[in-house]
Amino acid sequence: PFRRLPGLSPMVMISVSDYSARRVADQVVTDAQIRKFFFGHRAAPELPQEPMLVRWIHLRGYNLNLLLGLTVKYNLHPLAVEDTIEQAPSKADRYGPHY
Repeated sequence: PFRRLPGLSPMVMISVSDYSARRVADQVVTDAQIRKFFFGHRAAPELPQEPMLVRWIHLRGYNLNLLLGLTVKYNLHPLAVEDTIEQAPSKADRYGPHY
């Protein structure tokens, strides 16, 4: 279900799952969609009372530019990103009101 992104190793790909208690929507970010994905917004829900509450992004392989792009797009905490880059073991840290 993965597709190679332009200029990247064949092992670096992005897949996205948006889900709520009632439904799930999966997509693979293709070469043609990469700019729209990073600079666009999530599609509006079909029914306003059923918004997609969670977005799971799977970055298969390692590409620092894509990781930093996700960091900016989703305002990820720098320490969490640093742990990802350093391949730190799983843990839970508290950053202000967030874990």
